[in-house]
Amino acid sequence: MAIRSRFRSLLGLEHTRKELDSGSLDENSIGTAVFKDGEREFENDPLSNDEVISTIEEIYFHEVDSFDPSDHELKKLPEVLNKEELDEYRNVLRRQAQAVSKKLYMKVLDNQKAYMQ
Repeated sequence: MAIRSRFRSLLGLEHTRKELDSGSLDENSIGTAVFKDGEREFENDPLSNDEVISTIEEIYFHEVDSFDPSDHELKKLPEVLNKEELDEYRNVLRRQAQAVSKKLYMKVLDNQKAYMQ
């Protein structure tokens, strides 16, 4: 529970679910997400997808049934969180997830006829 409250305070999410559901908060006190149409994340990354995939820890490829990636990453966090470092590491993880998704997508496209039979 302490990790959850540390994240909530770091991200500025001090409001409880009860406050949001009851309507006791006005719209101005809650942040809104911004979607940037036409912009791709990590577009200028100098690493190829294979290089990014090679940076993924081996533990992600083993113990598939018993492994909890969220728990693994949360346990690696330092006691004192730094927003800039946390955001940078989050982008590394997002880039890795994007590279894996793209590779899987390409494999499905390459073998599309085999899937249709």
